[in-house]
Amino acid sequence: MPKLLVTFEPGFDTMLTPSMVEWCAANFASLEVVRRPEKAGHHTPEDQPAALAETLAGWLAALSS
Repeated sequence: MPKLLVTFEPGFDTMLTPSMVEWCAANFASLEVVRRPEKAGHHTPEDQPAALAETLAGWLAALSS
């Protein structure tokens, strides 16, 4: 099953650390990690809704092609 993990530059109260991202990449099968340059904190969907939606839409389009 394909999986997507979208990361952003750490902002206030970021919970997902670089070491956690690397652990996920090493331990979850079929995981694609997309690193975005925008800053986002604890409430990423509120901080970067357009960037998150753009990344998800592109990933879904690539899966269906």
